[in-house]
Amino acid sequence: MKRILDKIVGAIASFFTPPSDSESRLAEVPRVPPAEVKRKLASGEALLVCAYEDEAKFRERALEGAISLQEFESRLPALSRAQEVTFYCA
Repeated sequence: MKRILDKIVGAIASFFTPPSDSESRLAEVPRVPPAEVKRKLASGEALLVCAYEDEAKFRERALEGAISLQEFESRLPALSRAQEVTFYCA
């Protein structure tokens, strides 16, 4: 689990200027209202990523339009730094 959290924090840090400590870094991640996420997902402005490493958990908890963490990791090298990404865990 720590490995995947490190990857998520790394991905988020590439989109934001991180503060000096990891707690502050996580506190700085903005919360996005569900309606806004849905709108941005529908318009293609954002990706919605289920933050579970386990594919079975992803299949159980996948929201409409979400991609798995594995798929996100495979897309990461090709994503623009401007790409908006919303992570969730249910």
